[in-house]
Amino acid sequence: MALTLTTSFSQAFAPGRIAAPLLGLALAASACDAHPHGTAPSKASPLGVVSTATPRFPVARFATGGTYPQFRHGTAAVRGVNRALRDAILRDQRGFEPYARRYAKHVAGRRLPSRYAGYYQIELDRTLISASTTVVSVLIPRTRAVLPLRRRSDGWLAITIRVPSGARVALPELFARRASAMRVLEAHVRSDKLFVGSLRRRPAAALRNAQFALLPSGLAVGVVGPAYQDDVIVPYRVLSPYLSALGVKLAAQARWPDYRPDRANLSYCRRPALSLAELSATGDVPCATARKVEAGVFSQRCGSKNRCVASGFTCLAFWDGRYDRPFDYTHHAVCHDGTRRIEMDEG
Repeated sequence: MALTLTTSFSQAFAPGRIAAPLLGLALAASACDAHPHGTAPSKASPLGVVSTATPRFPVARFATGGTYPQFRHGTAAVRGVNRALRDAILRDQRGFEPYARRYAKHVAGRRLPSRYAGYYQIELDRTLISASTTVVSVLIPRTRAVLPLRRRSDGWLAITIRVPSGARVALPELFARRASAMRVLEAHVRSDKLFVGSLRRRPAAALRNAQFALLPSGLAVGVVGPAYQDDVIVPYRVLSPYLSALGVKLAAQARWPDYRPDRANLSYCRRPALSLAELSATGDVPCATARKVEAGVFSQRCGSKNRCVASGFTCLAFWDGRYDRPFDYTHHAVCHDGTRRIEMDEG
């Protein structure tokens, strides 16, 4: 299953951090003031989403991990969005393939520390996806690695598509005053104390090839640090003076998607941080529910146990192949409610 591969690789090689969303409460009013000639946007509805296993990376001794989103609405336009997203992943794989084949040939016949020479992994992070009947926008953490792990293996895949036209949207199209908008983004990178020093000191360099997603809570921008990918969410209220008419319209119509029952894969509600802490669940478990279960499991009521029921989920403490030690020792739990599942690791 995709889950096992995603979890093990993320914990071992690809830590990340999700910056706390800052809500742009005044977007609609400020955007209209900044662009008085823009047309009023029509109402947008959320799309459904399920997770799908990453297309297999076609190089021997290279593993494939993780999942990516596929959208549901029963229209040809959404099928086109799904096709475009899969095509973007395949193009990214093809960009890595020549190097991976050379490396696989180089280590052929050698005894490696791992059974793999490398891997290709993408992650479905629910906090970095929006999908509506007007615009689909995703920011996907991606790792292209050879083993032993080398620097600059982590990166981002991003795609923003207008619905139903299928037109791709680039970052410059969102801004009427791009230079000013980029200075705002640089200021947010510079002031984010959770970023490593090298990113904060050179925000323009960090944003040179920035990937992005339009979220209801703001513009998510993915950057790459010395050892892992990171992101910052910039609220629309500080960007609104610089948005183009298109940027105003798409930002106003970004919606959190409707996650459909999806029991084959887990997706992240909190992807692994530097401490390797993570929270993931099947698509039929809202992230709010997963967080509530997590709080219950690691509360005083459950902490000294190795089995506990929280919000209807039966949770077992698990670590190193064992279930006989308490939650406050393992810091890891697997939870079930019928076919619904949650996994959590407190780092």
